[in-house]
Amino acid sequence: MWKKKLRQKKYQFLLIGIVLFVTTAIFAGCISFTLETTRFGQDFFKSETCPDMIYLTRSADSEQLLKQTSDVMNDVDTLFAQSAKYITAGMYVDDKAINVTFNSCMALNNVEEIPYYFERVKGATKDLAPKNHEVWISQAFADDNNIEVGDTIFLRSSYECMLTVTVLYNSAPVPSGMMGIFPMFVSQETLNSIDEPDATYITLQFKDGIKSIPNECYPEEFMSNLYYSIDVAGINMTYSTASMLFGGIGTIASLIIFLVSVILIRFILRSSLLREYRSIGIYKSLGYTSKKIIRFYLNCYAFVGVFAIPLGILGGIPLAYLLGGITNKYLTGYHITSTSILAAVLTFVILMLILLGNVYAILRTIPKITPIKALSIGATSSKEKLKRSLIPSAHSPFSMAINMIWKKKSLSVMVVLVLSVSFYLILLFGSISHTCSTLESHLDVWFGIPRTSCSIAADVTDDVRSYLTDNPYVKKVIFGDLSIRATTFVSNTTGNDLSADPIFSYESFEDPVVSFTYAKGRPPKNPLEIGITSDMSKEIGGTVGDYVNLTINDYTGDFLITGIFSSLMQGGHNLHILPVDLDRCHITYHFDNSMIQLKEGVSFEEFQDYVQETKPELQVVSYMPGLKSAVISVKNLSKPVTFTLVIVFILFSILNIINLMMMNNLENRKQYGILKALGFTNRYICAQNMFRTLILSTIAAIFAQVLDLLFSKILFANLVGIDALICPFTLRLGVTFSMMVLILFITYLFTLPVKKISPKELMEE
Repeated sequence: MWKKKLRQKKYQFLLIGIVLFVTTAIFAGCISFTLETTRFGQDFFKSETCPDMIYLTRSADSEQLLKQTSDVMNDVDTLFAQSAKYITAGMYVDDKAINVTFNSCMALNNVEEIPYYFERVKGATKDLAPKNHEVWISQAFADDNNIEVGDTIFLRSSYECMLTVTVLYNSAPVPSGMMGIFPMFVSQETLNSIDEPDATYITLQFKDGIKSIPNECYPEEFMSNLYYSIDVAGINMTYSTASMLFGGIGTIASLIIFLVSVILIRFILRSSLLREYRSIGIYKSLGYTSKKIIRFYLNCYAFVGVFAIPLGILGGIPLAYLLGGITNKYLTGYHITSTSILAAVLTFVILMLILLGNVYAILRTIPKITPIKALSIGATSSKEKLKRSLIPSAHSPFSMAINMIWKKKSLSVMVVLVLSVSFYLILLFGSISHTCSTLESHLDVWFGIPRTSCSIAADVTDDVRSYLTDNPYVKKVIFGDLSIRATTFVSNTTGNDLSADPIFSYESFEDPVVSFTYAKGRPPKNPLEIGITSDMSKEIGGTVGDYVNLTINDYTGDFLITGIFSSLMQGGHNLHILPVDLDRCHITYHFDNSMIQLKEGVSFEEFQDYVQETKPELQVVSYMPGLKSAVISVKNLSKPVTFTLVIVFILFSILNIINLMMMNNLENRKQYGILKALGFTNRYICAQNMFRTLILSTIAAIFAQVLDLLFSKILFANLVGIDALICPFTLRLGVTFSMMVLILFITYLFTLPVKKISPKELMEE
């Protein structure tokens, strides 16, 4: 009998199957993507494929210093060192300035000597080393700056060096553009010709079981000469930040979609039972027990679920692979593993149990149905039905639409629920896409830097200070150093301690013209005060007004937390501290960033041209060079991921709208026939349906806006750690208008079959 029921209700069950398929595909895809990305990061960033520590030092003797230090070498399995140059010269490609904070060239004699993952992906991939005046650059760096194999990179300062790009590479130390550190490889002869400060690039891979080496084990001379250092945890953090953001939000969105789908299926089943109330009574009068009737309904939905859910899981695997391919573009080896298979099995079991559990919960009303009660339904109800009209004297399509909404409250509520979720999810991911695409306009919120018009990355000499302070275009300038490296630990009274790297320091944090954005409190303005990131605040359990113990190199003291800011730089473990406290800690620093607020009416281009004419050795950039790669990386990742998810959510919305429209047509089929018998035209009935959809869509759009205002910023802030989500009015208007046009179009298409309804045929049914 259940097979006959499937054939009778084939379109209804087909649409339910499609809804289950799409819902499962989204859910399984996001779960698989999140699990596989986490698994891949844990497996990839191990000693055999990734260095445990990376250093760029000022000293050419750094390798020997480490090799002579037993406290370090006892825990080190592989030490790989390369002679290098720290590049301070301007970098240009076709006269376009390329800005990188930590720019360095390393000598490479044989690529096979590199002990970690390093792959030549484009260009002369069979060469073992760069030839003279050739350079190998990372693919992430090339993508961020639109550089291709064959392009020429110019280094210009007091000298000029021309390097031809012959290889684009991927490597473990550069898993994404978020790193902001892009080593370039040249021959030893080419390196010797570059007139820049000597440096040494060192990677350490620890012995099995060694997770870290305390900084106090390193020679003081080594630690005091660092340009930068980063550990494997920091590399992994930069790799996983963006992917975890989209995976987490996508998973939450898929859960919401699944819950809505379950509610929709419950509603469809309840509506089906009401329509078949009399049929169930007839079945019982013919001797069928309640258990048999429940069983064949369960069989119908189990049959649909057994096909739709596995197909949805299979459809989710390509989605996970697509998203994983986008986020792991610069690493090799990402693939779907047994983790996804296990997740698929659990997903199938859980979703089937949820589906059948909800179906059974609705079917439990069947034992209460008796043949006499079922056959008496519809005998007397005309006065009660008339009382259910909100507008008794309705005659226009609009007023009749209101009455239809009022009479079909449960269906109307379901339509509003589905459309509200659809509007909200599309609005949420549209907001995320917009926020990421305009990230450079809100760097103060994302990276804890001052909000300014532009910046100059150059050593702040007396000449530079005087030039900018007295500049006729500059309203205010503050000088700082965002790359202060020191052995820094922050701990609270509970004993939790956390490393902070790098430290940010400016001459002033409280200038009203060049302001900092703090989530809580204020920046430091007195000695022994610090600002910490929101991530650090959570991890050490400290907030504004608390004292924490700060250890910087050999200095230890109690500092007052005056404020909390947000930052994605180096995993979000940064400090704001005054120069007077750096002096107290005997830290060597030099200001190399000038943050500039221009006068009103002065454009960035105008100031840039003025500096180019009057002081060409300085490069004016719209935002700090070290953040450019992170900004471009987030934008390049967010566009395809959010676009893919928005398309999936739109598809989900369309399927549910079609499902609801079919239910509406089925439930109102006789009503349409009666209206036509009374002389109402097809145009009138079409207008009534269009007004009904317009009213419900408007209510859903309002609910979606309320949901967005109440929850989106909180959700984004909790997942990312930064309260930076932006949803402009134009985006709200565009999403709302586009979705409403789509919904009205679908409604119109489903109203066309009304023309074929014949009152005579309905009377004969």
